[in-house]
Amino acid sequence: MKDIINICKPFSMISTDRFTTNIQAVIKVENDNIQGDIVEIGVWKGGSILSMILAYERLGKQTREFHLYDTFEGMTQPTPIDKDLNNWDAKTLLLNSEFFKCICPYDSVKNTIETYSKYPKNKIFYHVGDILKNTSYPEKIAILRLDTDWYESTKFELDNFYQYVSPGGIVIIDDYGHWQGCKKAVDEFLSKHPDIILNRSDYTGVYFIKPPINI
Repeated sequence: MKDIINICKPFSMISTDRFTTNIQAVIKVENDNIQGDIVEIGVWKGGSILSMILAYERLGKQTREFHLYDTFEGMTQPTPIDKDLNNWDAKTLLLNSEFFKCICPYDSVKNTIETYSKYPKNKIFYHVGDILKNTSYPEKIAILRLDTDWYESTKFELDNFYQYVSPGGIVIIDDYGHWQGCKKAVDEFLSKHPDIILNRSDYTGVYFIKPPINI
C-alpha cells in the first residue's frame, strides 16, 4: 500500500489516510463482489484515481471500468455558501491563488495515468466538462468518489450518481470537513437517507457504504 501512495502523492492533495481509504475501498468491493465501475468526480492531477487503479491492478483484475469526470480546466465557480472551515470565501480564494483553481489539462492527467499504470486504456474513460451539465452515467457503480468541493456540484453528484451505486458500494467524499458547501450538500442528502452511517478518514474525508435494498 505504501508504494502505491508514494507513487500517487505528487499528483494529489489528499492525505495518507484518504489514500488508504481509496485503496481499502477497492479491496473491499472486490472481496465482497460488489458489481460496478469505479468513478471519481474531480480528479485534478489524477493521483487519487490512480491509487485506485493501481490497487485494482495489484489484485490482478482488469474487469472494471474507471470513469474520470472533470473540467480539466480548473474549478467551476463557487456560490456564496462555499466557504472553507475557517470561513474564508471560496470565490475570494480562487481570485487570489492559482493553486486553488486546480487547473490540470486532460493530456497531463492521461499521461500520468498511462505512465504509472498498465491498465487497459479502453477501460478508462475521461468525461470532460462541467459536472452540472453531465448526462453520461455508468450502469452500475461500485465506488463513487466525490472531490469537487462546492455545494452545487456535490449536491448534483449525490442526487444523480448515487442511484447507480450498487448496494454494498462505497461513496467517498473528500471535502466534507473542509468546505462548508460540500458539508451542507452531504448533510441534506443524509437527512433523506437516515440508514446511512458516515465514517471519517481524517478531518475532512468521509465515506459510507450504500445500505442493502429492503424488499
